[in-house]
Amino acid sequence: AIGHALAAGDVDHAAGLIEGEALALLRYRQEGTLRRWLDALPDHVFDVRPVLADAHAGCLLVTGRTQAVDRRLTQAERWIASIGDPEALEAAVRSGMQATDPEALRRLPAGVSLHRAGLAWMQGDMAGATRHARTALELARDEPMEAGGAAAILGLAHWTTGELIAAHGAWSEAIAALGTAGHHADAEPL
Repeated sequence: AIGHALAAGDVDHAAGLIEGEALALLRYRQEGTLRRWLDALPDHVFDVRPVLADAHAGCLLVTGRTQAVDRRLTQAERWIASIGDPEALEAAVRSGMQATDPEALRRLPAGVSLHRAGLAWMQGDMAGATRHARTALELARDEPMEAGGAAAILGLAHWTTGELIAAHGAWSEAIAALGTAGHHADAEPL
């Protein structure tokens, strides 16, 4: 259905369908498929769909295309202040924000912090990676997938700076959280 909506130029319908499938695609390591669909959307869609902006940032990070990540995260961050406050959320929707999946919208702050941590790590900014990963961990207390990703980046940052005991602890936390989330592609050893 997504391919048909994109082929027909029905961008709004395609964006809604993609948002509804994004979490499952990420969980099962289908970032390539998700990125292909997201790449087909015009840039203005990400201005009003923060969940898709964050998902696109994640897909770009995983595939090593970091150039547009900051822009996507900035697009998502525009709407974060409205999450959790019903009146602010209503005002955001009146201002044009669109979200198909309320659960994904609720998880957005943790996802953006996680992707900020990943971007910082990829850019060699271990202090930024650590700071954003810790923020993501605080925001993702009840979200094992985001918590697992944040703990993994924290572990990588510690490993990169030679803090091996801290790296081991963070990585162990990551494996446990990702296993709880059912994200077995990253949680189970080869």
